[in-house]
Amino acid sequence: MKLAIPNTELPPATPLRKAVLGGLAVCAVALLSSWAAPDANAVVSHEYKFKLPLGLDESGISIPPDNPITTQKVELGRVLFFDKRLSNDNTIACANCHLPQFGFTDGQPVATGIKGQKGGRSAPASINRVFSSVQFWDGRAATLEDQSIGPFTNPIEHGFAMSDEDLELAKKNGVVLVGTEFTRLAEQEMGAPGWHAAMVDRLRRAYRIGVAMAFGTDTMFAYRGETRGTLAMQQIDSWVEAGVSPRDTLKAMIPSAVKLLGVDDERGAIRAGQAADIIATPDNPLDNIQTLKRVLFVMKDGVVVRNDGGVTR
Repeated sequence: MKLAIPNTELPPATPLRKAVLGGLAVCAVALLSSWAAPDANAVVSHEYKFKLPLGLDESGISIPPDNPITTQKVELGRVLFFDKRLSNDNTIACANCHLPQFGFTDGQPVATGIKGQKGGRSAPASINRVFSSVQFWDGRAATLEDQSIGPFTNPIEHGFAMSDEDLELAKKNGVVLVGTEFTRLAEQEMGAPGWHAAMVDRLRRAYRIGVAMAFGTDTMFAYRGETRGTLAMQQIDSWVEAGVSPRDTLKAMIPSAVKLLGVDDERGAIRAGQAADIIATPDNPLDNIQTLKRVLFVMKDGVVVRNDGGVTR
């Protein structure tokens, strides 16, 4: 069954940017499959009833208890999914990269965003996302609400900068910002002028406002003499430039990140019952955050996998 594109359009005065954090979180849920959407003209204010095909079990559905699906939310998701006004230049909608005929991806090696810019990864299939809690290829978003920020604030994809009002809304709703603040080198290698400055500015304002944040890199380019790990750690420079303290940077890297991913009962602290994941650096990162670029010792799950500095018991 092919999903019909609704003709419904929101009036020009609708404050789409204000609604994007809340409304777009339902898009992937609303479009979990072509059989999950009600008639385009139906607006019913009651709980949405799933109609699942054989092989899919309703017990596997993951829906936040504080954000139940209703027929109205499903209809809103259908409308927003195809609305190109949800991009900086009115050219990109969710449906550009998540096409029903391709299993809600686009069949391309990498996704294309505003101004024809190419991303670094293929668009993940958005079908049946209701059966998973974590989002993105690497699972860095723990909920659809967290995931909804990424594409719209990415300068390659939908290209929206987050205003202070957006950040205040994110703080109010407990949304965790995983900004992937790319460095000047990333800006240069990915051909995205102005990207670094915009991301540092967003990080600086988010930090001032008090938005919950987790450190994420999404490193997606290669550079001679660098590894994926060294390129990822260069993003520390963006946090320093934005005025984030070493303590809060470490908090974003470890406790905030493991909590966001739902593994804080397994990792993120040195205590009995947790995985023994430990690194050692030449200096105290609370005094010098740049020392994280010079890791000398790595223990993973209690096994030493690197010991350049002669660390002993």
